[in-house]
Amino acid sequence: MKIYSLENNNLKVELIEYGASIYNIYLKINNQWQSVLSTPTNLDDFIKNDLNHGRTIGRTAGMLYKETLDQSLFSKTDENIMHGGKNGLANNKFKIINETTSLITFKTIDEGNKNGYIANLEVEVSYKLNNDKLEIKYSAKANNDTLVNLTSHPYFNLSQEKDISNHLLYVKANSYKKRSQTNINGSIISLEGDLADFRQTKKVSSILNSSGLDHVYLIQDNKEDIIQTTLKANNIILNVYSNYPAVVIYSQNRNGNIIFNNNQTLNNKHAGIAIEPQLIQGSIPILKKDEIYNHIIIYEIKQL
Repeated sequence: MKIYSLENNNLKVELIEYGASIYNIYLKINNQWQSVLSTPTNLDDFIKNDLNHGRTIGRTAGMLYKETLDQSLFSKTDENIMHGGKNGLANNKFKIINETTSLITFKTIDEGNKNGYIANLEVEVSYKLNNDKLEIKYSAKANNDTLVNLTSHPYFNLSQEKDISNHLLYVKANSYKKRSQTNINGSIISLEGDLADFRQTKKVSSILNSSGLDHVYLIQDNKEDIIQTTLKANNIILNVYSNYPAVVIYSQNRNGNIIFNNNQTLNNKHAGIAIEPQLIQGSIPILKKDEIYNHIIIYEIKQL
């Protein structure tokens, strides 16, 4: 499988067609490329890893519970659908339709009947380097009404330590969407006094020692030029921008089934942190037939 690269004076990004995935991201430090991701060490492991490292997630990020599936949108309503199903975009081979020195665009057709949806969905994912920013644009159109919620799933580890306990996190959110093992309901929970409150920058170790992060944060202002989330470690800063109204932050709360570049053991819980801007799980609006889905995620990575 071929690795495609985008590179400028600040960043280098490695991409593959499988899942239109980010294989690795590097920041230039002292004229050397340093990885800022926790990622599998080879492509074979990347494909068989069970934590969706770097993948495009969809057509519906998160869990759709069978009790909520509308028969007008789904051909199967007797099973939960996680991240778009077993044959979802994360496990779909895309084709490259545009490639320049600064931009690569992937395209695929997500066939609805493979995962219980009625509609087929045409999806394009574009990666563009712009100085110290990686811009990811999602465009989609369906031949029938459907649900769509696309995001990216790289796990960041800015310091390349074995885990993220020394990372500092900020999230521009006053509340989050409540979820349980069997449902994500409409309850909006205030972050006041909650361990998951990162409105003031603090170490993620404060919550890793408890439940860890797997929260649907509701962003106060979803404009592309306003920082939604910030991660810091080792004099490196990651700022995340998006026009999505929510961000799921997941602190890899279990061990993976393969080793990673920053942790060469299978005892690799919390090796990375995924920051996934997206629509609000449990409240995804219907994408109408032939309506254009258009969202953007921007990862800005630089030295402090």
